[in-house]
Amino acid sequence: TQSTKPKTKETFVELIRPTQRALEKVCSYTENNRPSPFFNHLSTVSEGIAALCWVSADQKPAGFVGDMKDSSQYYANRVIKEFKEKESSHVDWANSFILLLTELQSYVKKYHADGLVWNPKGADPETFIVIVDYDNISEKGPVDMSAVFAELNRGESITSNLKKVDSSQMTHKNPNLRDSSVVSEVGVKVHKKGPAAPPKPASLSLKKPPKKILEGNKWIIENFENDPNILIGDAAINHLVYIYGCKNSTIQIMDKTDSGQLFLSNECFDIEIVTSKSSSINVNLPGIGENGDYAEKPIPEQLKSTIMDGKLISVPLEHSG
Repeated sequence: TQSTKPKTKETFVELIRPTQRALEKVCSYTENNRPSPFFNHLSTVSEGIAALCWVSADQKPAGFVGDMKDSSQYYANRVIKEFKEKESSHVDWANSFILLLTELQSYVKKYHADGLVWNPKGADPETFIVIVDYDNISEKGPVDMSAVFAELNRGESITSNLKKVDSSQMTHKNPNLRDSSVVSEVGVKVHKKGPAAPPKPASLSLKKPPKKILEGNKWIIENFENDPNILIGDAAINHLVYIYGCKNSTIQIMDKTDSGQLFLSNECFDIEIVTSKSSSINVNLPGIGENGDYAEKPIPEQLKSTIMDGKLISVPLEHSG
């Protein structure tokens, strides 16, 4: 980084406030477009982009990025499954986005293993805070990004025209400026009414509330933790049930189905799956299918039992032909 560690939480919150605003907009856009045929694409992004909050993780931020990658992978898998026989560009996009998160996790693990590393010889982080009137930002009309990419292509020279804000231009260090709302003759604009009280850094984890809801013919169960009593007792035969982002919880779906699809991440290969009186339970394993896609593996439905040395031996029944 180019700055020292902020002296207060308030300063840190203000530094990452623009990022938080952007993340909230992405999540809001996704939630408002559930009927979209590309909802899985939107969810892939909205779940994965929260990985940018790793800077607020007190320890092991690479693990946080990994959790967000797994959340994104769930929806990316659905994109891959839906489009692998239709249009490969969607599959390539989903794989590329997950690769981006994988590379981010590797970077964070290598350079910021125990938390964001600050520069003890850097500048005061408050000099990097940009004062923005978020309430008056216009969202009308398309945004031309060509100029932005042109600036990004300039590399490090992109910051050559930036001016460092000295302490005389900071209202919190120069109380006389607060009465006049004027910083200096340089022309630095000050937001007169001041920013709204920002949330604490912990809110950047974007932990979503648990949800159990029926939308159309789809039950959505997500974000439950340590809950042993999640029950769906009135699911119809034509209902689909999606379970996502639940940890250490028990989910019962009464009189509904004996089949299902499981999508695993690379970190879940040590999983134990117990089935009883079930049929058509398929486990999708990443990276071992054609072109590195998911490969679908069925859990055996039939067992063959034999008696050997007074013991009953049961093995999956294999069919040929």
